Amino acid sequence: MTVTARITGATRVLGIIGDPIRQVRAPEVWTGLFRLNGVDAVFHRPHPAKETDRGALRSVRRFLREAGVTP
Repeated sequence: MTVTARITGATRVLGIIGDPIRQVRAPEVWTGLFRLNGVDAVFHRPHPAKETDRGALRSVRRFLREAGVTP
């Protein structure tokens, strides 16, 4: 199932991070449920490639820590 959601400045973005992550279907299910219930939120499943710059990953971890999330 593919769920397309419109993202605005007010949209809450939730995520799940892990490896392997491709088999996880929670983002599609939750985004669909949010949409059906009028909740302005999406669930995202980022999956960085092995070639992803390590600096980019460090930046994401720092961003999460500063937001109060333990990566």
